[in-house]
Amino acid sequence: MAVVGTIYNIKQFDDYILQMYYDSAPFLWYNGSYILTGALDESTGEFNTPLIIQQQGAGTYASSVANSLVAGGFNDWYLPSIDELKEIENSGIVTSGAFWTSTEFDINKAYAYIITIGANSYDKSFSFPVLMVRREYTTTSVTIERMNLQSIQADILRGGENNATTGAHQTTRGSNPDCFIVKFRDCFSTTSVNSNSPTCAGSTLNLTASGGTGYAWTGPNGFTSNQQNPSINNVTTANGGLYSCTITGSASCDNTITINVIVGDTTNPIPNIPVLPTVNGDCNIVISIPTATDNCYVS
Repeated sequence: MAVVGTIYNIKQFDDYILQMYYDSAPFLWYNGSYILTGALDESTGEFNTPLIIQQQGAGTYASSVANSLVAGGFNDWYLPSIDELKEIENSGIVTSGAFWTSTEFDINKAYAYIITIGANSYDKSFSFPVLMVRREYTTTSVTIERMNLQSIQADILRGGENNATTGAHQTTRGSNPDCFIVKFRDCFSTTSVNSNSPTCAGSTLNLTASGGTGYAWTGPNGFTSNQQNPSINNVTTANGGLYSCTITGSASCDNTITINVIVGDTTNPIPNIPVLPTVNGDCNIVISIPTATDNCYVS
């Protein structure tokens, strides 16, 4: 069960880890004005939150509370979307409750997400608790998705919507908007960092990296290493968390990549009898007690 005021790693994606801050206090979705904010994105609240604040203005409401949060040394928290609330539900960290999303339904309503049920629209004047999320980017390389997320405040990235910065190369064809051709180096195929997570307590954690000539690892419990593929023997839960590896000597793809390592039993036990038999008899019948094989427990 989630603990108020705690930061949790929800899920690792290709280039970021979705993190959550748990707050049980309820807030309104709006600031007292029924206004269409345009916060319609269901995949990420990183789009929606600034749009809501831009339309609703100053005050204390769900998006402003998330946007003003400073926790864990980070100030880039936002109100999650429908899909991000679903990822929180799937993580099993939050097992019950209803929480505001940043996804708007119409001028009067927005979506709240009810754990185990899903998203439903409610009047913006309702009060629901707020979960704050942020993206802990695991690489310094720029992805197309990250460019799209940042394009709200970066004029040159949204083709046709804004003029180029003075001095930037541009090609105008008739009445068409300025067109830009941007070439990217595929650094995701060049450098990589992985592990054998999740791993059981007492086992060996294997960290691997590739794509460079120099490697500098840092991680929980004071861990550091300059080996390409270091290992940690007899791990405990203190060894779980975020591990970063700075890769150098990669021919223009030098990169710092972060991964989330889980130490613990995440696999359900496997019963030796998939379906328990029906027992018919009296008090003197002898039956065999079913057993199960656990991923991390060795008798």
